[in-house]
Amino acid sequence: MNLSGILELLKVPYKEYDSTVEELALIGVVAYTEAFFKDHFASVVNVFPERIALLKKGKRDVTVDLTDLLEIGPPLPSKFGFLLSERLDFGSPGEVNRIYHDLFPLTPFSKDEVAEFNQVIHCRNLLVHHGGIATLGYCKGIHRKSGDRAFQDSIRVTKEFVGRAAILANEVASKTVRATISRLSDECGADPSDIRKRAVDLMGDFLDQSEELKANYNKVCLVYLPESGDAGPVEQ
Repeated sequence: MNLSGILELLKVPYKEYDSTVEELALIGVVAYTEAFFKDHFASVVNVFPERIALLKKGKRDVTVDLTDLLEIGPPLPSKFGFLLSERLDFGSPGEVNRIYHDLFPLTPFSKDEVAEFNQVIHCRNLLVHHGGIATLGYCKGIHRKSGDRAFQDSIRVTKEFVGRAAILANEVASKTVRATISRLSDECGADPSDIRKRAVDLMGDFLDQSEELKANYNKVCLVYLPESGDAGPVEQ
């Protein structure tokens, strides 16, 4: 739903010297991706609280403040995931992989996807913390070149770059849900009255929209692609 909303933003006609819409859209893609992995983790733990033992085995701190339990009230096991997710960092692909590996094990991002989404996050951080002005770390880390233009150049985010980031987020989220359903369905068994089975099935409700969303992003990116063909942030 969130990525569909960002898609509507990207339908705003392309402006050569103003990428404000694209910048806001990119910030949204990163924020919603982080929120997805946090909420999906919470959902799994809420439905299967016994998996907390796996997190502890992976050296995760699973202790909670008893006063927090008083705040949320019963039924407590179905809210453990919310409590734990607030204390974990889902802000990078590498950390997401480590958390999900402890929970299942499962690694949502492949090696190439980690590198690609890290570039997206670097650009998002540059926009949020530096107003898009290229820092020395950005110049050396992203472009792997000298930083002689650091603090002078800024970046312009293209629709294609945002589209690719959204498509990547959609694909990683979709395959994570599919893998989750596959693993958890086996634990539910064949009992149709097991409410956990219903919860697991609900996790896949959006999957049939995944390919359509990807096609729509590709369509928008091609329609508004600048003549230069830039695939990502460009210096200006």
